[in-house]
Amino acid sequence: MHRRRGATPFFRFLRDTKDSDMVVVFGENAAASLSLILAIAALGLASVSGDPRWDGIGSLAIGAVLVCVAIFLGWRSSPS
Repeated sequence: MHRRRGATPFFRFLRDTKDSDMVVVFGENAAASLSLILAIAALGLASVSGDPRWDGIGSLAIGAVLVCVAIFLGWRSSPS
């Protein structure tokens, strides 16, 4: 990907590129990574505090991330 974007900043390249496959792969990978971090944090907080509500909060946060990425990918992939 670095060869394709050259000196263009990463997020500008993602915004301006016509290669929708690359945007979809980046969006899915970013969502998966962020969701994993949220899951680890929520389970850690639930374990340390003994409060299972953190697990539910983590699940809601992961759901919000997935909805945001789906909206972004739908908007980004729609014909202009």
